[in-house]
Amino acid sequence: MKRRNLNKRENLTFSNMEIEKIPIEEAMKLLKEVGIDVLQEEAELIMEFLYNYTKIVINECFRDYMD
Repeated sequence: MKRRNLNKRENLTFSNMEIEKIPIEEAMKLLKEVGIDVLQEEAELIMEFLYNYTKIVINECFRDYMD
């Protein structure tokens, strides 16, 4: 599975919705603030999972309203 470079802000587009992706360094800082100390590769995997999960939730909750 090819992973995206999460080191810069970018947008994920779901139909006509966009979700702003945060830089991996910011994600690592946020995780550390709640007591989760991870390496960059681990943070990338966590964020990729969260973005995929967000896509699933949005598609499930709003499927009747999307194209």
